[in-house]
Amino acid sequence: MHRKLLLLALALALAPTSLPATAAARSGAPAEALATGCGKKIVFLVWPKGHPAIPRIAEFPEIRNPHIELYRGFSSGYDVAAAGAYVVGGEPPPGIPRGGFSIACTNYDNPFAKGTVPKPSVTITRETAVKCILPVSPVTDVVLRKGGVSDLYVHSGARLVAQGHVTRSSATLTVTSGRCTLIAPPRP
Repeated sequence: MHRKLLLLALALALAPTSLPATAAARSGAPAEALATGCGKKIVFLVWPKGHPAIPRIAEFPEIRNPHIELYRGFSSGYDVAAAGAYVVGGEPPPGIPRGGFSIACTNYDNPFAKGTVPKPSVTITRETAVKCILPVSPVTDVVLRKGGVSDLYVHSGARLVAQGHVTRSSATLTVTSGRCTLIAPPRP
């Protein structure tokens, strides 16, 4: 039932999932990963109350925890191969880590552990998908905090372009204004 998230977690297992691990990964950064990033076109799925299984999308099981997912590109159909990063609030289902990111989205520079998206920005607190076209290809940092809180930082160098924050009971995504549009999330 949790096969998609398990596969996503396994796919992202090669990438670090906490701040100390990201620092360790920076020393062995593959050259192509440094040049690529997540890509200029990304989609966030914001699930403040989780979601049911979505059978029409392979490997998209029910997960009731608040969470945010990031996918690379606009034509992936939310395939696990296009997964960029994710954060889950609270205690996720067995076998699913609280957060992680793909090697393509790995930050090999200074990690973000706090900060806010500069104004003008838009904050999303409802279930939706957010499609963004950015001027440069960003990277991600995932920070796991006490009490089931997880944060996702999406940035280009020192400029934060999106920030996700999930807890046991909510998910919030803040993005730079003018670069993103709301679209319908996938449905069963």
